[in-house]
Amino acid sequence: MVQRERVSIKIVLSISLALLFAPISCDNESNHSDSDDDSQSQFELNEHALDTRPFFMGATGFQISFEDPYPVFDPAYLDGLIDLASIHQDFYGIPWLEFASGDPLPSAWLEKMSALKNFADELGFPVFLSITPLDSSTRANLAPLAQNDGNGNLVLTYDWTSTCINPATDPLGETVKAAYKNYALWMVDFFEPKFANIGTEINLFYHFCGNEPFSGMIDIVNAAYDSIKDAHADLPVLVSFQIDMLWDYEDDACQPDPIPCLEANLAVMEPIKRDLFGISTYPLGFKNTIGYVPEEHFSGIAERVSEPLAIAETGYNSGSVIIETPHGSDNCVTYLTSSHDEQLGYLKFLLTEAKRLNMPFVIWWSIRDYLPKALEASCPCPEDLEPMWCLAMNSFDFETELMLRFFGHVGAIYNDGSEKEAHSLWKEWLRKPLD
Repeated sequence: MVQRERVSIKIVLSISLALLFAPISCDNESNHSDSDDDSQSQFELNEHALDTRPFFMGATGFQISFEDPYPVFDPAYLDGLIDLASIHQDFYGIPWLEFASGDPLPSAWLEKMSALKNFADELGFPVFLSITPLDSSTRANLAPLAQNDGNGNLVLTYDWTSTCINPATDPLGETVKAAYKNYALWMVDFFEPKFANIGTEINLFYHFCGNEPFSGMIDIVNAAYDSIKDAHADLPVLVSFQIDMLWDYEDDACQPDPIPCLEANLAVMEPIKRDLFGISTYPLGFKNTIGYVPEEHFSGIAERVSEPLAIAETGYNSGSVIIETPHGSDNCVTYLTSSHDEQLGYLKFLLTEAKRLNMPFVIWWSIRDYLPKALEASCPCPEDLEPMWCLAMNSFDFETELMLRFFGHVGAIYNDGSEKEAHSLWKEWLRKPLD
């Protein structure tokens, strides 16, 4: 039995491993016209795919493994699919105490950074580095404290500070500020990136915590910016913003005209120092609420900020998100509807807008699915699938499975390496020479 349920989704991610889901009533139907419901034609806006492109094209290479509690990064996953290596350090915490004191860094953490560096070196492309002071699972806490355990393994301590810490007033504030400044510069020196994002989805801290704590967080990020620019004056440094939240698409008070909400949110972000305006966006969530992806999704921001836009992370699921609710039942609930045509349409819109707005790079979150093809838009778990996958999916709590299914099928190729419709379009653009 399959039933459909409309939900409002606020993406709180970076691979980020974070989503908020707030149900809305089923009678809150979109006013968007039926003519826009066709999944691909809705994205067929301005065509600017000429002979060249101004932007690098990258992806994370992120995969999951039953043998490793941390993400797996393998250069083979990205072979022939990128010309910019996205190094997204949102998984291994930060040695806050050592970066504040100058003491030797934990060996287990250094091993993780060395593995990421080797991954980037094997790819052989310029690097886009993304770091953040925030915890990927909530964006309302600081990144976990990274330490060695008694056996030399990496151990992460979450919630080691208060939620929504105000660095300007908290006793740990100065320690955190010094540590993050030193960490950011160390990461830039170590990875030697072409572009550096030092505040992944930084606006989510504001959305969850409010003005006063966010003002203190701005001070932390700005201190890191100054430190990096003093040492690397020509390096483009950015922070990224979760623009689905900047637009507040899912706030009824911001509809049907979200421009005032966008402008108010952008005003709060204005004091953050940056050379580029980094964008994080996963439109499937709000598209299932308001019914469409607005034509001005990117251009509306470009018209209101002074620096160039860049796509720090994005993706669009190629299949609907259907979950057995509760686990072990035959009640399959469709939480998000999508298709290969929708994914292809969004990718076309994204790349043509990136060219039109002269963006320097576009990062597709995971170019290869990290869930098996048989799990795409399937419920219950297919009987012919490797049992470990079904066991794992049924063991997760609802929010974790929802997150995994949302991000698990955003690739342009399937987990087994076979191609989706979006693959040809991605490769067509990748073959274009850089301006």
